[in-house]
Amino acid sequence: MAGTRYIETLVVADYNMAAFHGTTKLNIYVPTILNVAYSLIGDNSIGADIKYKIKKLQIHEVENANGLVISTSSSTTLSNFCQWSKGQNVGDDTNQDHFDHATLIASPGTTISYVSQIDVSVAGLASLKGMCNPDLSCTINQDMGLGSAFTIAHETGHNLGAKHDGATNTCPSNANIMATSASGQSTAFEWSACSCKYVTDFLKDTTLSSCLNDSPVKLAPLPTNTQLPGQIYDRDEQCKMMIPGSTGFCTSKESVRAG
Repeated sequence: MAGTRYIETLVVADYNMAAFHGTTKLNIYVPTILNVAYSLIGDNSIGADIKYKIKKLQIHEVENANGLVISTSSSTTLSNFCQWSKGQNVGDDTNQDHFDHATLIASPGTTISYVSQIDVSVAGLASLKGMCNPDLSCTINQDMGLGSAFTIAHETGHNLGAKHDGATNTCPSNANIMATSASGQSTAFEWSACSCKYVTDFLKDTTLSSCLNDSPVKLAPLPTNTQLPGQIYDRDEQCKMMIPGSTGFCTSKESVRAG
């Protein structure tokens, strides 16, 4: 498909993440997740040249910051976030402060006791074909370590029209980005042929996808790092991010069996 599409995105890290990781660490951690998500969303297997660009990054250090209310219900949180982000936006797509899409990364709860946390049974949530719709162009995603990048890619895929693999199509249900659960396969970094068809069909519909045609004039000032995510965060750190209360990677076979 000819032409580059740009998803100009507002990214919000909720106050639970700030409490757990600390604001200083989040300034590196969140861009690292987003860098992985950028690679996944922009993979050639999606069938189009799509750039996931961070227009604004907000780290909320207090509960209900700027009026954003995170509920124990994922569907309520998605609705709240979509309406909140709409209020944060500039309506004119040609305005340099306008963003096309909003992404919330929220902690599902940790060893710290939180008043508000999203439903831990849901990794993420988004509306199908919601991209470019001011009321629906948004996703919520749980903070689960670097793997959150896959959730962001998956939910962004829904916003771009992609359904779950194997649900109403013939693609394998456990192999690619739009699998219903993490596959653990090497193909988990790629989009299925079904996802490719869904996304390219969505992009061809100019009434749905026109907001993605313009390139961003101004982007969020993010830190640059030449290290790969696995170099920044070793396996101990990744375990601590994925499993609240974890002391690190388990090397004992006996402990793994007992787990």
